[in-house]
Amino acid sequence: MSIIICPECGKQFSASAECCPNCGYPTDDIQVSLGAKTIAGVDLSTNSENGLHSVTCPNCGANTTNLHNCDYCGSLLVRFVDRGIDTKNYSTNAFKFKGLEEALMQNLEEQARTSSRNHVHTIIRCEELGGLELEVTNPKSQTEMGYYRWGDKNLFRTSLSTTDEEDSQSLVICLRFYEITDNYWSNAINWSHGITNELNDYNHATHNRFKKMDIFDLFKLKISKMIDAVGDKGNAVGNVYNYYLNFGRDVDGAAAIITQYMIQNFNILDIHSAKLDFELLSITEEEYSSTVAKERNKKNARTIAVFIFCIIGIIVGLFLLISYEYNSPLEGVLCIVGSLWLLIRAIIRRKKE
Repeated sequence: MSIIICPECGKQFSASAECCPNCGYPTDDIQVSLGAKTIAGVDLSTNSENGLHSVTCPNCGANTTNLHNCDYCGSLLVRFVDRGIDTKNYSTNAFKFKGLEEALMQNLEEQARTSSRNHVHTIIRCEELGGLELEVTNPKSQTEMGYYRWGDKNLFRTSLSTTDEEDSQSLVICLRFYEITDNYWSNAINWSHGITNELNDYNHATHNRFKKMDIFDLFKLKISKMIDAVGDKGNAVGNVYNYYLNFGRDVDGAAAIITQYMIQNFNILDIHSAKLDFELLSITEEEYSSTVAKERNKKNARTIAVFIFCIIGIIVGLFLLISYEYNSPLEGVLCIVGSLWLLIRAIIRRKKE
């Protein structure tokens, strides 16, 4: 029986199976040939007995062929070994912020309690870092739409990419860095709010620091669009760099990686006194669908209101044209043109949404 390694989750399975039994990755997409020396970048020559690449887990010492999480203890440190990353700052004894492991464990427990049916979020906040907020979720909770808030305003909304992870019980984090590319929009918002230059500089600096971290290669990158939420035009004004990492169920490893990310990317003067606040949210599919439906209804109501307003404007414009002996024809023309312009603008904006 021919054994192959899944390039998505690192599990081994029979080549006769239609897909990976762990994550559902199609066998046909792996494209394994009999004479291949590598599968998904893994050197098969390192294990001549069965053609499988194995590593020694730094956490439990067992030999494992799962390059995602150890088959025996579930540690994600096997990924470090496979990529040649020093595990010193990420081991069981490494420093982790107080309460972080407990908060992540509560997330997994809630996933198990709801059988992964709910959207489970752990919000991590640090006031010492100017209100820095990170979010750890289960795979299904990486939604397709979010807002970037500045104070009490939605600066822009982002069409987020989903993780493409299987719908299972695990911890996922997404680090997002923003890049404003629309100079006209940037200048307009900077003039009115004085924030876009600061936002660009901040994201550029933190993004570059993140790229220099030893764990950078563990993340998957997806680029999505920033959509204007201030001018209410729905235009794309920049890019969002979404870096995803599925920790599996390794709470210890997840806490170590999050801790090091915060320490190395932000100015924490005293890591032992820094206080994190945690909030656990568990949203049912019905509640989530209801929220999406309410947002959709708001958009529909707004579009209908604009449509009615434009129709009234056109009727008024036609009336002014008909009764031109009492009014200037120009007033009717301007009323009709303005109404049509608003109607076309509303239709284009609705399509973009």
